[in-house]
Amino acid sequence: MLVVATQYAVIHFSFARSAHAVKTMSPERQQAHQMQKMFMLYGMPVLLGFIAYSVPAAVSLYFVVGNIISLGQEWLIRREHREKLVTPPPGWDIPA
Repeated sequence: MLVVATQYAVIHFSFARSAHAVKTMSPERQQAHQMQKMFMLYGMPVLLGFIAYSVPAAVSLYFVVGNIISLGQEWLIRREHREKLVTPPPGWDIPA
């Protein structure tokens, strides 16, 4: 339970810091950031598809099975911990 709370806190604060960093960037850096996001969204799947097509079938199968297992694990974790993540533990003070 402590590991889940720590991971949640680290991810939460990392996103907050990165969102703040994007807001304070110069326009040129913001444009470069947007281009990088677009590449990650559209370019990486194409690149991974090309790599999976080029290498032997076992590596492609490893990519596909690994991603399917990861999606299943994420779905199970979110389903089981939905109530726990929405409601804070007793004694926690959450600022309004």
